[in-house]
Amino acid sequence: MTRTTFRLYLIVCWMGWVGAAAPTAHAQTPFSECIQNVDNATVVLPDTLDSALGGSATLASGDVVAAVNAAGRCVGQVAWTDGRLATLSIAGPSEATSDPNVPDSETGYAAGEVLSFRVYDASADRVVEIGDAVRYAACTPQQILCRDDGAYATNRIYVVDALGAGALPVELAGFDATRNGNRVVLQWQTLSETNNAGFAVQRADAGTSTWQDIGYVAGAGTTNEPQTYRFATDPLAPGTYRFRLKQTDLDGTTALSKEVPVQIALQSAFALSEVAPNPMRERGRLSLTVREGQDVAVHVYNVLGQRVATLFDGRVPANSPQRLELRANRLASGVYFIRVRGEHFTATRRTTLVR
Repeated sequence: MTRTTFRLYLIVCWMGWVGAAAPTAHAQTPFSECIQNVDNATVVLPDTLDSALGGSATLASGDVVAAVNAAGRCVGQVAWTDGRLATLSIAGPSEATSDPNVPDSETGYAAGEVLSFRVYDASADRVVEIGDAVRYAACTPQQILCRDDGAYATNRIYVVDALGAGALPVELAGFDATRNGNRVVLQWQTLSETNNAGFAVQRADAGTSTWQDIGYVAGAGTTNEPQTYRFATDPLAPGTYRFRLKQTDLDGTTALSKEVPVQIALQSAFALSEVAPNPMRERGRLSLTVREGQDVAVHVYNVLGQRVATLFDGRVPANSPQRLELRANRLASGVYFIRVRGEHFTATRRTTLVR
């Protein structure tokens, strides 16, 4: 498949675009979970666009342009309005938000990382991957804050001259997810396909923005006939999940579908995992899920019945796994009992600490 490139022409001077007003993105966009902090660079999208998003679609009012880091996390977005200048504030690791133990992917762009982009095409309800196929306007000596190499640097300004967007090889007609017991069945249809290699099925767990591949379905190559696809997941623990498709062309071009959420409800009153690992050396973990939201207390006792630690004491929402962790740094080797007491149940798990 041949990619179609659209160009963004800068028609305002350096002093003109710095102070121009720009439309802002809204919470209902697909990129609502963007990382935000005060350490930012600025990407400028000029107000005259020749923008092809695949097929006959072009960038239009209501579409959203987002910047993403190497981990695929959104770190800045802006809603596009025809004929207006747009700017994105790009988050990067800052003293206020970064931590030596937290990866850059959770705080923003790392220094030197190349800026990448994706576009939400509102008219087709789809996400188009741009990646780093970007050309920047050349900086002049007078523009001391300008960068034209796309490598992230704090407080720098990047003026985009052109974005490369591959035409979608697949015309997706629908994508739905339904629950079948503790599994999820995904179904989608295409109206036509051109050089379609297939679809990676991806899942994000509740409370995370990390997507993982959980399966792959081969495409039909090139066809003008409608196609229907189906994929069933492995059994899932109770909780809320999001699913999407990553379609791949034969030449490696990719595109993302919309996201669909599904909740797997707990059938029993509660579910409490065993401690893992067991025996433990430094820490042990277990997970609690309740069918009805309630107050829960989790305490640790030794073999003499003495309470030695409290792992949790608070409200646990329904069908949302609560992860518990026992750290062994202040405990002696031996056997311990983790007692979980809710409003409607009591359960105990045994673990052994070995130094």
